[in-house]
Amino acid sequence: MNQEWTISWVWWITAIEIPAFGCLFWMMQQGRREAERSLLKLYREIQLNLNVVLENLAQSKLEVARLYATIADLKDVEKRLTDHLLRLEARLTYAFQAEQRAAQRRSSRSGDQTGYFEPKGDVDAA
Repeated sequence: MNQEWTISWVWWITAIEIPAFGCLFWMMQQGRREAERSLLKLYREIQLNLNVVLENLAQSKLEVARLYATIADLKDVEKRLTDHLLRLEARLTYAFQAEQRAAQRRSSRSGDQTGYFEPKGDVDAA
């Protein structure tokens, strides 16, 4: 029983290296899972906070419109919008009438020219 104990490379790999690499692999996987979970949690919190901010912004816009916009301002905006729409309507009406006049001129010209190209009398085609 007095044999000298030596460490062989096979024993070193099986006893030390394989468990060490297994532990490193497990630590990498756990770290990745934990990072993914924390990123997902952070994303959800950001989305929730963003929704709250957007809702508060909409409420504050409504409050500003209710409290700071006077009746006179609203009537002024309504008058300007109405005037602009009336100008647009006048332009469209003018363009529509001009197009109708042009179409009538084209149709009257084509009606006059039909008799112009018809041969009169006995014309020999040969």
